[in-house]
Amino acid sequence: MKFYFIFVVTSQLFLATRAIYDGRRVKISEIPYIVLVKNSEIFCSGALISNRHILTAAHCLRKSETVTVTIGSDNYFKNKEENPYVMVIKSNKTWMHEKFTLPSAVYDIGVIELPTNVSFSKAVRHIKVSTKKNVENDINDLEVITTGFGYPENSAGASNVLLYARSKLISLKECKKFKKYFVEDLNQDHICMSSIRGQPCDGDSGSPVISTKTRELIGIISYIKDTENGVDTSDNDCEANVPAVATRVSSYLNWISEKTGLKFE
Repeated sequence: MKFYFIFVVTSQLFLATRAIYDGRRVKISEIPYIVLVKNSEIFCSGALISNRHILTAAHCLRKSETVTVTIGSDNYFKNKEENPYVMVIKSNKTWMHEKFTLPSAVYDIGVIELPTNVSFSKAVRHIKVSTKKNVENDINDLEVITTGFGYPENSAGASNVLLYARSKLISLKECKKFKKYFVEDLNQDHICMSSIRGQPCDGDSGSPVISTKTRELIGIISYIKDTENGVDTSDNDCEANVPAVATRVSSYLNWISEKTGLKFE
């Protein structure tokens, strides 16, 4: 499974990971748990799950021992001087799941621990982690949203503003019909989403998948279409009518608890 591709901006090389294609703008007060995760080569998103811990994709934590997280902002370029709620924090305490290896997309989950607790506000709030082992029980009526700063279209560049997409869960059986578009095999630790409006794209890796029914975190964006009939493509096709795949967070509750000390009931 290929997670990254290289593009050139102002004579520098950057690596990007999945975004919201054809998404709609959303204010940080509506999604106060979203965070921007960056290092020297990668930008992703993550979800604040406590006043000190962020859940993201494992592949977002590669390439650097230190990450910079921006909390409380719905603008990619807005800094804390322009918005009193924005916090920009560096952390060198991160964990990728020990069984995660590229090019696989299995075990694609990671944790960032902040050096100090953050203060909650109308723009900064944690999201409850779902403990439901089988969200597929709700497939017929479960709508989800994903958010991020990823590409708003199939071209290089982060979105200036926070965007969201609306999707419906589909079964793994249905999702496996799209196998030719994915390098990695799907398993019970994944969830799949079919777009209603908007789709994760480059730059949206690590973005939270939220149930609109329970308002809980059920997934972390892992990958989208990246093959043609099983052969790797040079980039991702955000326009394709192919499900997006996320890591199912309820499959990793013990691992998350081990790293964070958080308890899930």
